[in-house]
Amino acid sequence: MRLTRETEYALMGLLFLSRKHPVDGAMLREIADAWGLPDKFLAKIFQKLTRAGILVSQRGVQGGFKLARPASEISLNHVIEAVEGPMLINWCLNDENACCQFHLCGLQAVLNKAQERIRDVFKEATLADMSEGTVLHEIQTVNFQNLQPGKGRPEELAPQSVA
Repeated sequence: MRLTRETEYALMGLLFLSRKHPVDGAMLREIADAWGLPDKFLAKIFQKLTRAGILVSQRGVQGGFKLARPASEISLNHVIEAVEGPMLINWCLNDENACCQFHLCGLQAVLNKAQERIRDVFKEATLADMSEGTVLHEIQTVNFQNLQPGKGRPEELAPQSVA
């Protein structure tokens, strides 16, 4: 699974709103300029987020976009699926008729389990977590006891102490 640039820009825009303008919102141009994003592309992304109930758009001189609810109630999964559709790590998990080996393949069960775990991580993480940096802290403090240098893993995956 790979997140697209569209999702990256969606998260950047939402992060800006959650940090700078959580209540009153901001104009699309201000958000795009803050991150150096193409405003027309961001406008299309924000339309998807508005349809999904993540953003509220306001027209007029005082218009712009604001979060539809608190950042702590917006999961990263909701954002990703609003932009990209259902999260799939392999096409066969979406349609059992897409593969003639679907019922014989042992990989499908493993992929399904991996997909659920990935989805759970994104469901638990919120925009507020991202804004406050707690998502990164939780990732950094994951138990990596089984990943040790010299045991087939790169040195950078060795357990690190987090202050």
